[in-house]
Amino acid sequence: MKFKVLFVDDDGNDFYFTSRAFDGLKSHLQLVQVYNGAKALQYLHELEIHQYPDLIILDMNMPVMDGKAALMELKKSNALRLIPVILLSSKPTAEDVSFADSHGVGLQTKPATYPEYSAFAEGILKRLTWLHDEKRNGTSV
Repeated sequence: MKFKVLFVDDDGNDFYFTSRAFDGLKSHLQLVQVYNGAKALQYLHELEIHQYPDLIILDMNMPVMDGKAALMELKKSNALRLIPVILLSSKPTAEDVSFADSHGVGLQTKPATYPEYSAFAEGILKRLTWLHDEKRNGTSV
């Protein structure tokens, strides 16, 4: 099974290192990037439901539309609200943790080194595999 991940981040360096980490897992993970929340919503609205990503990773701090605003828009759509989301922050605050918890999404500190990016990508694959197995087995997630 190949999983599709939408990575939303305006930082070219973060995308470069994330894509390099995902390259090692490219037989299992396809990474799609857009540079802000508005572009993410535009991209998602152009897709058919069967083309939706299996996971959305949203940077919290971006120009045009940040991760929080994008998440709130995603949650307004009956179809898009079902896609799992992970929020990324360089320095998560207690307010960020509360926001993520109240919207039922994950929050993770951005990786800072290449080994951390690799571990992040491997963790994404494990999480998506687990979610897929739970759905296939009819277990509620």
